[in-house]
Amino acid sequence: MKIMPNNSQLFTVVFTSRKQQRFGRTHFMIPIDVKNGPTYMIDFIANLTQPELSLSSDNLDFSRVLINTRKTVKLRIEN
Repeated sequence: MKIMPNNSQLFTVVFTSRKQQRFGRTHFMIPIDVKNGPTYMIDFIANLTQPELSLSSDNLDFSRVLINTRKTVKLRIEN
C-alpha cells in the first residue's frame, strides 16, 4: 500500500482470542516498515474478559405451541 506524504490511511484491526488464552490485559507489538524510512512499533492492547449474563426471570414461557407450528418469543440481551 502506498500512502503519499501528508495523507492518512484508516486501518481496521480485529483481534480474535483463542480458547487457551488467559483473561486480562494482553498486548502485541507489530512492526510497521516504512520504505526508505524507519520501522515503527505499534502496540495493540486488548483486555480479555468473560461476559456475564443475567436474566430477570428464571423461565421463558412459550405457553401453548401446537405440533407442526412455531412460536417466537423476543428476548433482549444488553451488555
